[in-house]
Amino acid sequence: PSTYYMIRQGGIAVVGFIMMLIISKIDYHFFAKFAVPAVVVSYICEFLVTFTPLGIAVNGKKRWLGTRSLRFQPAELVKIVMILFLAVVITRLEWRVWGMLAVLLGPLALFVMLNNLSSGIIICGIAFVMMFVACKRKWPFILVVVVLIVVIVFAPPVAIAMEKAGILHSYQLSRILVWKNPEAYPKSGGYQVL
Repeated sequence: PSTYYMIRQGGIAVVGFIMMLIISKIDYHFFAKFAVPAVVVSYICEFLVTFTPLGIAVNGKKRWLGTRSLRFQPAELVKIVMILFLAVVITRLEWRVWGMLAVLLGPLALFVMLNNLSSGIIICGIAFVMMFVACKRKWPFILVVVVLIVVIVFAPPVAIAMEKAGILHSYQLSRILVWKNPEAYPKSGGYQVL
């Protein structure tokens, strides 16, 4: 029927809302106990989806784990784990462990970016905002924002160079070009942007 997706998404939203209410009633300190094991599970899931046949390819990219009928994206788990782990570190004021944090979470973010660039960018954004809110010194964050603005302005030529060097795939380059100039691609990639 024409309402299949609406009914399906509505059902998922209702279940998600109920789960949200249940989880909101649990003492948040309970979740802190699972921060480090959750990071380990995230690494395992990302390894399985990237380097084993358990990873399911959809549209040419292995982003899914599970079976054809029951599957999930480990990148979605990493988003939640990143929030949980950073919250634990920030609330305990363990700012001396920035190096350990980078060593522990940096490769995980890179793992995600290998399979799903947009999710990797979202995860980096989550970490950036959480650290910005928690940190008293704001100038490093302002410096990062200025650098990002420069990167965005020069994104097309940089992306073309990265694609020629084999760092970016052609579909990733086309997404960047469409994002910067959606009017040039009104019937294909630019349709949703417009």
